[in-house]
Amino acid sequence: MNITEYNEKFNEKKIQERIIEMPENLKEKAIEAFKAEEAEDYVKARDLCKKILDENEGGNVEPVRVLLARLYPHILRIDVEDVNSNYQKDVDEYFAFLDSVNMNEIMQQYVVDTLAKMCELMENDWFRPLFKKFVDRINEKNYLTDESFVMTLESAYSSMESYEYYKDAKVSLPVKDFLKSAYQKKYFMNEDIFESEKINMIIDELTNEWFICKSFEEKKKELEYICQTYPYSYACIKEVVSEIEADKNTLCEKVLIELMKYAAPGTTKEQLTDALEKSYARMMEAENKKIVIHSGTGSYKRKTSKISRNDLCPCGSGKKYKNCCGK
Repeated sequence: MNITEYNEKFNEKKIQERIIEMPENLKEKAIEAFKAEEAEDYVKARDLCKKILDENEGGNVEPVRVLLARLYPHILRIDVEDVNSNYQKDVDEYFAFLDSVNMNEIMQQYVVDTLAKMCELMENDWFRPLFKKFVDRINEKNYLTDESFVMTLESAYSSMESYEYYKDAKVSLPVKDFLKSAYQKKYFMNEDIFESEKINMIIDELTNEWFICKSFEEKKKELEYICQTYPYSYACIKEVVSEIEADKNTLCEKVLIELMKYAAPGTTKEQLTDALEKSYARMMEAENKKIVIHSGTGSYKRKTSKISRNDLCPCGSGKKYKNCCGK
């Protein structure tokens, strides 16, 4: 028996184990649905699952419900990527399905997986309003009750807000970076990531906290604007802002001590402070260079040459200009 035949036999056994308690007259369609999923024919698998549920005679069809929960994120993603006319119909069908099942931990996990897959599609400007409606609907229906799953919902709202504040002229580059690193700390620091990536996140977070400590007085109104306009993003920085308001110097010193753990051997606190000062100055220089000023003649002049659409966006999002502020 070669490896392909072995895998097929193993997968067949897994399917048989899943459907062992199902009514005999539905097992054939169930096997076909699971095989369609393996072949990534998600629409066929979905249609077979719907037929099985329609024909349910009171037997155990929970494996089919779980399969259907697993299929919908793929189907909705296909609708968006193909820009076809099925999206709204499939969304309504998806929510009708969720209303019909017991929202246990497994089902909640699949809702979270769906959110994650849909969130990745927000690069499409036209899809963002649809995604917000999708997230609002999940929120209003209260499908997610587990604390970690609720956190994913909050992450989706924060992610939506990030697309807005990166284009918002009222939000400066230091504050954008502060929001970004705080978001990463809250939602990704505990994920299964490489230690080096985690260290970079920590350094980034601490550095941006130091920058905000340094410029807090001038950024105070801006942070109040963030609180009012981008509440989910502000929730990521609320604790740090409170610490700064309580005792800015103490927090600044605490951040320096933490950053010293990641500095090169032999680096003094004074040298680290100097490096941070210079880094902050470079950031503000970059921020000032992209300011557009009015010439007084009815047209606008830039202080710098026009940014190419394929250049990295100067807002600091890490995306190309054409996919960010240049849209």
